[in-house]
Amino acid sequence: MLSGDAITTLVQEAKRCKYSLIPSHLSVDDVLLVWDGIAAFIVRQLIQPKGVNITGFGMFSLLSRSVHLAADREVNMHRPVFVLSEKFSKTHRVTYTKYLAPGEIPVVQLTNWNTGSNTECCCWRSAPG
Repeated sequence: MLSGDAITTLVQEAKRCKYSLIPSHLSVDDVLLVWDGIAAFIVRQLIQPKGVNITGFGMFSLLSRSVHLAADREVNMHRPVFVLSEKFSKTHRVTYTKYLAPGEIPVVQLTNWNTGSNTECCCWRSAPG
């Protein structure tokens, strides 16, 4: 886990990055609240089980596998995976191990967020479908 100083430095550097979409008026605490909201949304979707696509960043999904426990018992296991967007990878020159997301898990699109005037409440919407 990162220390508070390391997180503050990381957010400040991210805000200065030429590709940053972080509004300049957001504080470090505001940015962390947004990421906490994103993480909670993703976890809720994965529990359902659904994947989450974040355009330009990547997709969180599940890999399913059947495990044979006995001659007549089988359990489906899900393992979370993140599939990095090729556009993000090329833009930031990131190399990674590519996973293919299975088609049997439905995927919701994280479309936008709204903090409104109260940054303590992040409201996430997904595309209908």
